Amino acid sequence: MPRYRYRAYDGSGTLRAGELRVESRQDALQALARKSEVAIELEEAPDAGALPWWQREIGGGSKLSSSALTDFLRELSGLIAANLPIDEALRIMAVQPAIKPSLRKLVADLLDRVTSGAALSEAMSAHQGAFPPFVTRLIHAGEISGNLDGILADLSRYYEQANARASKLAAQLLYPAVLIAAAIIALTVIATVLVPALKPLFEDAGSAPPPLISALSWITETLATYGVPITAGILFCGIAAVLLWLSPSGRMAFDQQILSLPFFGAIIQQSETARLSRTLAALIRNGVPLTEALRISSGVLSNRFLSAIVSNIVRDIEQGRTLSTELQRSGEFPDLFPRLTRVGEETGQLENMLVKVAEAYERSCETRLEKFMTLLTPVLTVVIGGFVGFLVISVMNAILSANTLVLQ
Repeated sequence: MPRYRYRAYDGSGTLRAGELRVESRQDALQALARKSEVAIELEEAPDAGALPWWQREIGGGSKLSSSALTDFLRELSGLIAANLPIDEALRIMAVQPAIKPSLRKLVADLLDRVTSGAALSEAMSAHQGAFPPFVTRLIHAGEISGNLDGILADLSRYYEQANARASKLAAQLLYPAVLIAAAIIALTVIATVLVPALKPLFEDAGSAPPPLISALSWITETLATYGVPITAGILFCGIAAVLLWLSPSGRMAFDQQILSLPFFGAIIQQSETARLSRTLAALIRNGVPLTEALRISSGVLSNRFLSAIVSNIVRDIEQGRTLSTELQRSGEFPDLFPRLTRVGEETGQLENMLVKVAEAYERSCETRLEKFMTLLTPVLTVVIGGFVGFLVISVMNAILSANTLVLQ
């Protein structure tokens, strides 16, 4: 359906801008007239698929980052909690100066759909790249139950906590990344600047250079001679690995194997369990049936292997089995998950037990990562510092040896 961009004055004389999805220009004018808006500009927006690739928006134009999605949910939650109608809340968000252009465009489209009679969840479903399915499903449940502001607040907190954990991890990884980058730079300078300058001195004196100088010299000469085929081979292997990872079978095998890694496999397993439990709890709390909640939650998991396990559990539950039994039988989730799930099923407090599971494994993951990062920083400092120090001492010894040879 064509898109028409417009600028129009509403009944209060306020200039508004947005987009309409209608069949023709006449339909666009009629839609504006129904909203008591007078168009001063109206033009058909070009189809993104018809644009040259360099003019298209990266990520399909409607892709939202996690932080942008969090901002959207937080602001919309606050406006809805203030008893504003959804269309008015979206209209306020669309004209805020600080809003990102990509988000402004998305909000304008949501506003257009809502004012045309669509529910908020229906409007959001048209942007599947921007809004995860469980978000739109939860909002739909909130619309039915009349608890939309509460749902939006829960979603906002969910993404705020996830973003906070991701930001904390990124900050913890910054120092090790700087150390590794510094070591690579030091090695590159020594191998490409100092070693080529020292090697001729030993050759002129007829003496063999130190082993480290010989090794670095061989590496630089090999890269200079065979750099193109080596680079091509690395690129080929990298592309092949990416294609294999992107294939369903390759990604499934990779995600299954990564769970068996020492230490990191347990962290990934617990992190995915926490995400699954919290999503399930939110969906069940808002009246979504268990099988549908599991089906939606399986799409939230980033590990394809665990996602497939959850999809299989859905089919088993539809045949009359219980969630706790199937979680236990799969053997792919931590023991606490099926145990507390069984307690929740027996007491009628499944939602509360799922929240406890999520909180327990979120704390466990955070504790494990903090301990790992606390240990990683000093270990990397010692190892990289020792390596760079060894290189510097070896080069200094080589320089002194070269000076001795020259004096002789």
